[in-house]
Amino acid sequence: MVKHSTLPGIVGIVCLVSTFITTGAVAQWDNSPGQPGVTSTGYVRAAYGNSDYLYLGGNFTEINGVQANRIVRFDGSAWETIGDGFASDAILMFEYDYGDGPVLHASVLFSGLFRLNGEEWENAGITGGGAVSSWTVYDNGTGPTLYVGGNFTFIGSRSVNRIARWNTETDRWDPIGSGVNGPVSAMAVWDDGSGEALYLGGNFTTSGGVSTPYVSRLRGDVFEDVGGGMATGASGLNIPAIKSLVVWDDGSGEKLYAGGQFGEAGGVEARFMAAWDGNAWAPVGGGFSAPVEDLVISGGQKGDFLYAGGQFVSVMPSFTVNRIARWDGEQWQRLFRADSQAFGTGGFVNAMADWTTADDRVLVVGGQFFNVSELPANRVAFFREQAVGTGGTVSVVEQGTGIPKLFELHQNYPNPFNPSTNIRFELPEMVPVKLRVYTITGQLVAVLVNETLSAGHHTVTFDASSQTSGMYIYRLQAGEYSSTGKMMLLK
Repeated sequence: MVKHSTLPGIVGIVCLVSTFITTGAVAQWDNSPGQPGVTSTGYVRAAYGNSDYLYLGGNFTEINGVQANRIVRFDGSAWETIGDGFASDAILMFEYDYGDGPVLHASVLFSGLFRLNGEEWENAGITGGGAVSSWTVYDNGTGPTLYVGGNFTFIGSRSVNRIARWNTETDRWDPIGSGVNGPVSAMAVWDDGSGEALYLGGNFTTSGGVSTPYVSRLRGDVFEDVGGGMATGASGLNIPAIKSLVVWDDGSGEKLYAGGQFGEAGGVEARFMAAWDGNAWAPVGGGFSAPVEDLVISGGQKGDFLYAGGQFVSVMPSFTVNRIARWDGEQWQRLFRADSQAFGTGGFVNAMADWTTADDRVLVVGGQFFNVSELPANRVAFFREQAVGTGGTVSVVEQGTGIPKLFELHQNYPNPFNPSTNIRFELPEMVPVKLRVYTITGQLVAVLVNETLSAGHHTVTFDASSQTSGMYIYRLQAGEYSSTGKMMLLK
């Protein structure tokens, strides 16, 4: 039986007649970059991409037979070395335009910050034992410029406590007040409604002399507390820290997401991940079983998702995801292989990047793993996003010329079914639509629709070839309307 909740009828727009839309292939892991992948000791610690290249950094010295010396680039078909590489780990890559075009930078453990001059690396003004581990571009009122954070404490003979900005007039790095008292691992610029600010995350407790436990906000040259910051709590590590910050709109408005090794955020339990809405911290779902190493926004034809990678095996309390998961604004989802129910990675995820070229977009995943969804992959793999793995393609058919007066979700047919069934629903207006399938215990197994559909009568085919027999729940969200139904797969 289908449980209904309806809204008053709304006059819709004219519906297209008999239009057929196919989503194409489902989400799929591509292990080819990791075959044979990193063929030396070491692993991937950083990833960055532009329209021409994907860059990987770490402590490896060879990838796919190419001598890499801790940094390498990929043009979509071949791996290449970049200059002479480095003697120690490359932990961060980014580009910044000083006025003559983007320049690639690399931060090297124990050596400082370097920039690429043609095919040669030159020092970028930060040397010594400290490393740069975060960057962004922020306008403090004098124009946008490059900010970097890390664990460096000097630039030349000047004290620069772990955060600095590039002065375009003097061509040198400037300190920002008294800086912070611990490493800065993450940066993000965001306007929470009170004006744009630079958010910092890391393993510090004060910023500019102000108490800012592991997260702070910089407005101009003034550091501010952010909702009380983070703490160990009942589940975090003894030394809390933020490792990644991203800004993402889940459909209900932008939020600042933080991942790391903390157990509390703003006094609220938040197992290794939390979201700041400008007023308070809140957990993101049930959180994770172990620390989050990296966050990134990526996606495909069906929209963007927030991805988290790290050391965790499960979403709390007991939903296994195997070290990588995506957040759709409501819940965490596994990353399946299209032809299998295998998901996740076989080891830690340390770095991710959204790499978009002229004809492709992939989520790049790097780390300490040797397989992805049970496919061999040595420390690097791609994930191409279409939909959650269902074992087959998904189609949406818009039927008829009449405009429904109400939102309605119908019982699937046939039911019981094997291996496919049809789910029919009506829309009185053009709205964003999500149609998902869950196990009876609430685990997501398929996203059938995640797009805006026109007013009219719609039918979606669900292919459950790769699923096991049992009861499943399907849920439709269309604007403010929500409804669920049950269906039985018998094999």
